[in-house]
Amino acid sequence: FTGYISDLGNCVREPRLIIRNYMRGWFAIDFFSTVPFDLFMAMVFSSSDSSQFRLTKLLRTLRLFRLLKLARFIKLEKLFGHYEDALSIHPSIVRMVKLAVTMLFIAHINGCLWFGISGGLDDDTWPNNVCDPNQCISEMGRGDQYMASVYWAFTTMTTVGYGDITPSKSSKTEMVVAMLSMVLGTTVFAHVITAVMGMVINFDPAQRQTKQALVQLNDYMKEKRLPTAFRRQLRDHYKHFLEVTSVLSQTQGLYDQMPTHLRIAVVKKCFQHNLYTIPLLKRCEAHFHGLIAQLALLMKPARIAKGAVVVRLNDTQRNLFFVVSGLVHVYDPNGKLLRTAVDGQ
Repeated sequence: FTGYISDLGNCVREPRLIIRNYMRGWFAIDFFSTVPFDLFMAMVFSSSDSSQFRLTKLLRTLRLFRLLKLARFIKLEKLFGHYEDALSIHPSIVRMVKLAVTMLFIAHINGCLWFGISGGLDDDTWPNNVCDPNQCISEMGRGDQYMASVYWAFTTMTTVGYGDITPSKSSKTEMVVAMLSMVLGTTVFAHVITAVMGMVINFDPAQRQTKQALVQLNDYMKEKRLPTAFRRQLRDHYKHFLEVTSVLSQTQGLYDQMPTHLRIAVVKKCFQHNLYTIPLLKRCEAHFHGLIAQLALLMKPARIAKGAVVVRLNDTQRNLFFVVSGLVHVYDPNGKLLRTAVDGQ
């Protein structure tokens, strides 16, 4: 017995709790996969019994309990999660690897089951019926037999079914297993194809939603028949807005759910080249730590085209502008240049 990690993330080392956790979890699988039931049956029944053939079939079937050891592959889910966090791998790539491992695992189980129920190599079973000019599957090495079994499992799972390996017509067991493999295999393969299509479509949701937003903007400008100059300014502003903020609609909710210290760190990382370069905001941040993190959720980025008028005299304004990059000229009513605002003003 070894220690385990509890639901609270603590390492449990107390023997009593370890035994109870093992008895409730992996004990049944380990018991049936390690106890040699076939040897016990062979010792109980005499080999001279008239039902020796049926006993041999039963012993071969009991050996399939050893496949339960492979159930421990379920623990790979935690391993994938660990490496996904440690290496910062894209979730879609991790999911594709999981699907590939799942298909290989199911094909391995199905192939072992397919060969295991074939019985002895001297019976009328599929290994004796699949032959090339030199030898049959039953006469080949273990590696070739395993390859043929997994090959059959994959052709069945992918609904290809070349027909070169088929169940024996005299074996009802092989026919039943073949039918079950078809149903299970096609179900798994359909799930894999659906999952792969979903991952391809949603591999980069931000880029996909950005394209959709720009398409909607173009459709709107086309519907309203806006001038070309306005269209260019709107398009440039919208692209800049999405680059600085995010096209994902749940961004505000993510910020609200973050604890204060994490929200401040994330905002500083995202806006270190714009808001944190403004002298006024930097001075305020020095006295009121976290102020920029709060203002960032209220401020909206804007991209002003060269020569465009931002504010006219006597215009009603409720906005405060900060120049992050570029120049802003201030003129009097007579057109005289009064001052020029530069970066950070």
